[in-house]
Amino acid sequence: MSIFSSELDRVKQDEKVLKPFMHIQRAPNRYFLGFYQAFNYWLKVPQEKLQAIAEIMQILHSASLVFDDIHDGATIRYGVPVAHSVYSLALTLNSASHALAIALEKILALEHPQAVQYYSQAIVEAHRGQGIEIYWRDNLECPSEEEYIGMIKQKTSIVFILVFQFLQIFSENKTNYMKLMQLLGIYYQIRDDYCNLINQAGVDNLAMKTNVKLDNKDYCSDITEGKFSLPIIHALQHSDSADQILNILKQRTEDLHLKNQCISILEKAGSFRYTREILIELESKIYDEIECLGGNPMLTPIMHALGDWRDGDE
Repeated sequence: MSIFSSELDRVKQDEKVLKPFMHIQRAPNRYFLGFYQAFNYWLKVPQEKLQAIAEIMQILHSASLVFDDIHDGATIRYGVPVAHSVYSLALTLNSASHALAIALEKILALEHPQAVQYYSQAIVEAHRGQGIEIYWRDNLECPSEEEYIGMIKQKTSIVFILVFQFLQIFSENKTNYMKLMQLLGIYYQIRDDYCNLINQAGVDNLAMKTNVKLDNKDYCSDITEGKFSLPIIHALQHSDSADQILNILKQRTEDLHLKNQCISILEKAGSFRYTREILIELESKIYDEIECLGGNPMLTPIMHALGDWRDGDE
């Protein structure tokens, strides 16, 4: 991916000031890698446009990871130390903001007025979604399930939508795929919620593959971050021990015993079972929507791969 300035006198500056942003590129790209080609099965966008859009989305996604890690106080991202733990917080923030500006330059280079409009709408919605999630966490205010799904649409579904919008403006296919994009975003986020709390095997495998020792903070990191994810929201509404969950979240704890206590409460409240039921329901809706849109032999295998959340089931 080319992100440095095309002006030779600025390349040396970019190589320095973008180091924190480039650091995150070491992490494996698990996000949307196969979705571009799958969406293009329907849209038939020229390969050069597809590549340009993929580069833009990679920049936007990587910048969002840098910001997310700062917001969450994270230490590890996919087995790699987070950028702000390697570089200064000031340089890391500037680097991610710089990357967003470069992404806008690349969007302007697409030479389509709707691209800038879609970008501005998406960036505002994504920040609203991220902001309200941080507000809930920092004020220990548990959202309703409906409010949480609304936040996901702003923060996660909007990314799927933006990819598709960028591609579709260069396509003759003007079919409305927005329902599918919304569902994919909701499914992807809730899947992440579930795996963070239930799939310790995945954490262990990641540590083995990357040779990075994952500490107590990385196990069930959503609890350490005080995040109101779907299983936790369900348990707070259905458990007699809701006060214990809130007190554990409030502490931003790295203590394994407290985390295991929280997991035990969630299990007893049926919150993991409920989340699995939601994921299965979402999968069914996504497969039905793919079929209604004429089928997609490239998207269906991706959905099968995303079903690995079942590996955490007992």
